[in-house]
Amino acid sequence: MEYSIESAAFFNPSMVEHPDQSETGSGETRVILSFRATGEGHISSIVFRTGILDKNNNLTVEPIGKLLDEAQHIRRHIYDKKSFKIKLEEMKDIHAIIPSGLILDKLNENFTYGELRDCIKEARKSIHLTDDKEVLYNQIIWLASSHYELQFSLDTNISERVIFPVSVNEKMGLKMPAL
Repeated sequence: MEYSIESAAFFNPSMVEHPDQSETGSGETRVILSFRATGEGHISSIVFRTGILDKNNNLTVEPIGKLLDEAQHIRRHIYDKKSFKIKLEEMKDIHAIIPSGLILDKLNENFTYGELRDCIKEARKSIHLTDDKEVLYNQIIWLASSHYELQFSLDTNISERVIFPVSVNEKMGLKMPAL
C-alpha cells in the first residue's frame, strides 16, 4: 500500500535556524522548515525542508531528497506523576470530577502505563460512573497513549524525513481510545 503524504495541502509552516551553517554566504542563514502535509484521507503528516534566507529575508528552498525516512517510534512507558498531572490539568480540571486520590495519588512518582491502567480499573469499580467521569478516564488513557518519542537515522537528509501519524488521536482526530 502506498500513501501520498502531500496530495492535498501544506499547513502550519514553522521555521528554525539550522544547526549547520557551513557553506552559507555573508548575511545568509540556513533554516529548517516544517509543515503539516495533508495527504489522502485528510491524514496529516509532518514533513521537513531546508532552505537559505538571504540578507533581505528571501527564502530559497533547497532541493528535496528522493526517499523518505520514517521515524522510529520509541514508546516510553514510565511517566513522571508531576508532569503527567500538569498535562491533565491543562486538559480539564481533574479534581472537580474525580478525587485525585482515586487515581494519581495511588501511583508512585514514576509509573508505568500498566500501573495507570490498573488504577483506573480499580477506580471504575469503586465509584458510580457518570458520563463526565468516563470522559475523564478516557482523557487520562489518551494522554498516556499519546506520549512517545521519535528517532531518525542520522544519515538521512532532513528533507527526507517524515513523521506519520502514530497515536489513535493523530490517525482519527480526537476520538479517544477505550480502556
